[in-house]
Amino acid sequence: MRLPAVAIPATESDVPVYILAPRSLGSEALSRNVESVAQQGANLRVVHDPSEIQRDAQMPPLVLNWGGSEALPADLVALNRPDAVRSPPTGSSQPCSWKAAST
Repeated sequence: MRLPAVAIPATESDVPVYILAPRSLGSEALSRNVESVAQQGANLRVVHDPSEIQRDAQMPPLVLNWGGSEALPADLVALNRPDAVRSPPTGSSQPCSWKAAST
């Protein structure tokens, strides 16, 4: 059963979500897609360095790390841990992947 898509309207009080993409990774396609979603009202931005992330004491920003390996400042809320995704499963010599995880 497929559920219908439901648009959730953005509001001024939405917490910003930053996608942290290192400059060493090509991010043109990512930036275009994020911009497309942001034009629909999402509070979403691509940045290349944690210093570009605006801080607001009332709402700590959320950060999706898009491949960086450096630790984030403590005042940011990380939505993922790229190091956990990159590491092979315990006892395995294979790199972690969707195919390997499903077998």
